[in-house]
Amino acid sequence: MPADLFADVAPKVVTGWRARAAVESESPSHLRTHPGPPRVALLAARLHEREREITDRLEELLISLVHRIGARAERKVTE
Repeated sequence: MPADLFADVAPKVVTGWRARAAVESESPSHLRTHPGPPRVALLAARLHEREREITDRLEELLISLVHRIGARAERKVTE
């Protein structure tokens, strides 16, 4: 998916679409009741939000790792 797919859509709207897709994905028959374009939009919103969550979590892990490395290095220097 292009990075700017939802650039012109309010984040709250995309979050709402994702929530709707998540609920309807629990029973795939509900998602299949939508015609093609709305179904694709709901799934794209879900994937877009999930990608952002994963990216954010990876950034947090990297920052945490860098802080732990820095703390360990500082501790070794002071010892």
